[in-house]
Amino acid sequence: MRCEGDGIATALWPILGERVWDVRVVTALSAKKSRAFLLSVPEIDSPRRCPMVVKIYKDEGRAFREAEVLARLGSAGVPVPGVVGATPTVLLRRYVDGRVLRDLHWTPVLAEKLATWLHSCHVALGSAHAQDGTLIRTGLVGDMNLGNFVLDMAQADSRIVCGIDFGDTRPGDPLEDVGEGFMRIFSHRPGYTPARRECAVAFVREYGRLAGAEDRVWPEVERHAVEAFRKVAVWRGDPSMNDMAEAVGKMWRSMFL
Repeated sequence: MRCEGDGIATALWPILGERVWDVRVVTALSAKKSRAFLLSVPEIDSPRRCPMVVKIYKDEGRAFREAEVLARLGSAGVPVPGVVGATPTVLLRRYVDGRVLRDLHWTPVLAEKLATWLHSCHVALGSAHAQDGTLIRTGLVGDMNLGNFVLDMAQADSRIVCGIDFGDTRPGDPLEDVGEGFMRIFSHRPGYTPARRECAVAFVREYGRLAGAEDRVWPEVERHAVEAFRKVAVWRGDPSMNDMAEAVGKMWRSMFL
């Protein structure tokens, strides 16, 4: 399907120019804060076509901010999609062919890989820790939903985690991301099992090890993890998440012994 409808062609014109008339919409993508589509885009002076993703925001400047974050992370060697172009409301980026972490069988090794990616992201967006091991403010991913990460199949090692969504990136305490990551892994279906707890703990421990401050990270992550459960309770209208917040707070220390 060509992209004349849904205002996609108009949105892409400043980035692609006349190539926009040869762009095909493959499918609409699930997105809460933007309209997103998987596209097939012709390369310049080539019969080849490339898969790309366009995100169309209502908020002015949001696409520019996300493009800037992607460029900064990419230049630092953090696995993220490459930016093709952006306007104040439109981001066009490369498509990452991979398996979404939300759909995978979780193991402590996979959890550690996500922690490795997150730590490298925090370092690139600021500094995840000072020389004395004290964690300081940095740029946050801001949304650790497991659907925002894939195992990049284009890499020689397809087990490399790649972050694909940075629409909520903002300054803050890096342990907010770690706490939310713990919540996402622990509650991921089938949630709250011993296996899920092992993965969530491995995620926090590995981040702390990489930050050179494991003994400081795990006690400080507790309040962020509890807060993440409470936020999701509000978003989903699910009071059981509040109950889990209380339970996590009570058993936090025993999980890391």
